[in-house]
Amino acid sequence: MPDTAPNGMTRDKALRQARLVALALLAGQVIFLAVAALLVATGAIAPGPAELSQPLAAACIVVFAVLVPLAFILRRRLFEPRDPGATPEPANLLKAHIVFFALCETVTLLCLVATLVHGALVPGAILALLSMGVQVTNVPRAEDAA
Repeated sequence: MPDTAPNGMTRDKALRQARLVALALLAGQVIFLAVAALLVATGAIAPGPAELSQPLAAACIVVFAVLVPLAFILRRRLFEPRDPGATPEPANLLKAHIVFFALCETVTLLCLVATLVHGALVPGAILALLSMGVQVTNVPRAEDAA
């Protein structure tokens, strides 16, 4: 199979676009984390009712435990070629990375919302940082093109 798909997408181009998407998503998460941490640290956010913040904290843990592994599984499955021994399609590489980062960002956003509702950094912001760490360590690199 050629390195260029019918739509003109190459493996290098797909990796560049996946890297751009990943970094853009991470930038938004970093800004949200900074704003949430500032609001909690300055006391601008009062703790929400326990009957709301405790289930949200539990949901963060469950969502992290489910979606982060699912992100890895789906990324691998989306990138696998349909025919054994075939070269993966460049568009599938881009799609696989977008799905991976979108699922991880979902975890981060839920955890940061829980942080704001809870009015405390633990456990929401900690889980958000872990999710962001997973994303940072999985940003596509130039050497992945080889």
